[in-house]
Amino acid sequence: MTTLAFPSDLFPAAPHVWLTVPADWRPAATVTTDVAAVAPEVDGFRPNVVVVVNRRPAGMVVGVALDEIASESQQRPQGSVSEPFEVELNGRTWAGCDLEWDDPRAGRLVQLHLFAVIDGPAEAALPFLVQVTGSCLASREAEDIPRLREVMSSVVVTPWTASA
Repeated sequence: MTTLAFPSDLFPAAPHVWLTVPADWRPAATVTTDVAAVAPEVDGFRPNVVVVVNRRPAGMVVGVALDEIASESQQRPQGSVSEPFEVELNGRTWAGCDLEWDDPRAGRLVQLHLFAVIDGPAEAALPFLVQVTGSCLASREAEDIPRLREVMSSVVVTPWTASA
């Protein structure tokens, strides 16, 4: 008999994620995010940054996530997506794109997306996709996007490792 364990090299726990947020932001625990923080409400909306970590199939590449966002933009009212880009943050390459759409309740929204694939410690382990998303009202882009970028740029991701 073989004993399998979680977490282990074959079945690793999710990567560790850190974000640095402004003093007036607060944490927001949700069932669909791993880390989330919201800014004070302005014009009926709270700008926010969320991190979601999901296990993905072997061979996952960030292009798949970018394609998913492009597809999502087609499902949203007046949805549009920017050209993909790459950025180096804290020793890791991230792929990103921006998404805009008309939300029936909030108005026009802007989302900034960053993606990184984190491989497991063993070759047979499935990778994780880390997605960092910042959201704000389009009418407040000039004020909110620099702060969202500042928070998103602080992201540090460290793969899980077995303790000795």
